[in-house]
Amino acid sequence: MSVVGNVSEIDVARTFDVNENNQRTYTRVFQAITDSNADAQAYVANYVATNKSLTKGTTYATSTESDTLAVVLTYNSQCIEALDGGGHKWLVTFFYGPDEYSSNQNPINQPYEISYDGAAYTRGIDSDIYGYPVLNSAGLPYENFLEIDDSRPMISITRNEASFNDILADYYRDSVNADWFLGRQPNTVKVKKIGSRRQYDNSYGFYWTTNYIFETRSEGWNVVLLDQGYKQIVDGELVPILDSNGLEVTEAHSLDGAGGKLPQGGQHQYKSYDVYQRLPFSTFGF
Repeated sequence: MSVVGNVSEIDVARTFDVNENNQRTYTRVFQAITDSNADAQAYVANYVATNKSLTKGTTYATSTESDTLAVVLTYNSQCIEALDGGGHKWLVTFFYGPDEYSSNQNPINQPYEISYDGAAYTRGIDSDIYGYPVLNSAGLPYENFLEIDDSRPMISITRNEASFNDILADYYRDSVNADWFLGRQPNTVKVKKIGSRRQYDNSYGFYWTTNYIFETRSEGWNVVLLDQGYKQIVDGELVPILDSNGLEVTEAHSLDGAGGKLPQGGQHQYKSYDVYQRLPFSTFGF
């Protein structure tokens, strides 16, 4: 079977319509002739669609006009006449309308959602806001561990993604930013949680809605501790710290930052520790 006659458009059969939402629809009709009694409707329709470059999703365009907001949605074929010699005359109609699955409807192309919140925590302290150690009048730490509020700003970002890399999410667990992130300096943003849920779109298929939750600390995520202990380094040897009576101290004593006992009135020293892995947050692509 083959289409032997010229495929030609029937211009007078064109239609146009527009609805209240300014969505426009068009129809175009083409005539085709086949030379067989065993003509298949689908074959004729697909032949004309391919021959005239009018497959599904093709933008409406003729020699005199075009409309980028209307694409081929469906088409059909209808046998209208049996011809002498066994052939048939066909009409193939193309229906245009608003793209039912434009890029704006693709879930992956939707803008991500971002929200800001806060979380309440407490933390132990060994120094005040000026950096002075919290000690009793005898210069020793308090017996009971002191805690204060440690509220933290939180950033939540939800984004649709084509896939979810759970290995990457695990790798970034509790990591802090090694680079600038969302306008914040390195080491001030920490991953709290990365979770995702698989969803399905009738046109796109499966995709993942992933939620990123970050906590921020403007002072950074290093753990800072007062340099103190029960022993000191003397002539390269670790020896007990003695009190004024020559007895080993029973409370931790401040050190000088080099392992020695801090002299009376000396400047208290603090040790800063990197306890969270630093990774580039540019990987997230926000």
